Amino acid sequence: MTAVPSEEIGGAATPTATDAPEATATSTDRPTSESMASSTPTATPMEARVPPRGSLSLVRTDVAVANDDGYTEATPRVVLDNVGDVTYELLELRYDLHYTPLGRSDSRRQIASGYGIEEFDGEGGFRPGDRRAISGEIRYLRDGRADRSTDAERFDVAFAFRRVRYR
Repeated sequence: MTAVPSEEIGGAATPTATDAPEATATSTDRPTSESMASSTPTATPMEARVPPRGSLSLVRTDVAVANDDGYTEATPRVVLDNVGDVTYELLELRYDLHYTPLGRSDSRRQIASGYGIEEFDGEGGFRPGDRRAISGEIRYLRDGRADRSTDAERFDVAFAFRRVRYR
């Protein structure tokens, strides 16, 4: 109980005993730690240099090539199907750009390398059954190593996984 003032006729206030208010439950628009607690456990993400065997299937690779003020800029793209049973949160790839001179198919050579990274956290992940494209960027000086060509038909790309994160 707490004492609160009470006025008497013609005089000073005197304390009167009252019961303390009881706490009541109210709803709130903001989430609380109790409301955000999940009863379903989530898998701990695994990070590795390569994906689990047989979990990704290559659909196709392609590359776009453009002249950029004395440089050649290549945008390699790899399209993958997730045929496994894990959900990917991140794929990081290394791309090797190759050039084959016109009329000399036996002279294919590596020109430059670059990297691409795709994070799927905000999208719920790269789930089994999904198809995704991962792009990178390769930029190199137009110094003649690819005959100063920007003909995409003369270029192809090879790739390797650098890092994956999945659950």
